[in-house]
Amino acid sequence: GLRWGWAARFQCPASDCVLGAGGRVASKRRGRTTMHIDPLRCGRTLGPFSDGSWAARAGFPSHSYPANTDLAQQGAPSDSVYTLAEGRVKLTHLQIGGELTIITVCRRGEILAAADVIRKQPYAATATTLTRCLLHRIPAKSFCLLLRRNARLSWYVHCMHSRDLREQQARGDALGALRARERLVRFLKGQKTQPSSKGVRLDIGLRMWEIAGLIPVSPPYLSKLLRDLESDGLLRREKGWLFLIDRDQHASRPPPERAAPDFELAGR
Repeated sequence: GLRWGWAARFQCPASDCVLGAGGRVASKRRGRTTMHIDPLRCGRTLGPFSDGSWAARAGFPSHSYPANTDLAQQGAPSDSVYTLAEGRVKLTHLQIGGELTIITVCRRGEILAAADVIRKQPYAATATTLTRCLLHRIPAKSFCLLLRRNARLSWYVHCMHSRDLREQQARGDALGALRARERLVRFLKGQKTQPSSKGVRLDIGLRMWEIAGLIPVSPPYLSKLLRDLESDGLLRREKGWLFLIDRDQHASRPPPERAAPDFELAGR
């Protein structure tokens, strides 16, 4: 590929600027050329990507968002992506019939709305923080320019989207092959845990109807499944928390945590 350390010039497809050697940008406005330093300097090493800190190295500061904050609204113009450095974000989609469904829960290292920005389509889902989150907001034009100029970031996004596709396929397979109880157990065992004297406390951060939508079952049936697990001595509910008593007694093996793959581990 093109090495940006060369004295090369490149017409930026997303703006009226010309990229020069060393990451300098020449903006052509009103017949004048003004040189300034591009915060996305050519040749800068951005990786690793799995912790979300690459956005700070690219010149985009982090911002703290409280829980229950909408970052992007379904149907709104996709003007930014968000890199998740800390916390969890849920993606929900409003169906034509008015039913709200939860798509997934995003964790550290994921790039939210990347597919929408790349395709220049409105946001396909609403992104809402579940916990206090630390995120880097990257304008759409800057993100697309970064993808064109940084092969490692582009590969990372490919890996992220490929993983999402495989998870969707695995969820569809589980829907047809596993019973509702097994799907619930698999979901619980894939959550973040905190050891305690009462068992393994699950840090889920979702409402019951949202968990039911992820399995998927109806909320009343989810309550029945939870009561069954309690009766079997595998689950305890106390003060709004869920505790797994003995994880080894479950039949299903937990899926790997939904963490964004690092470029170095995904291959070259």
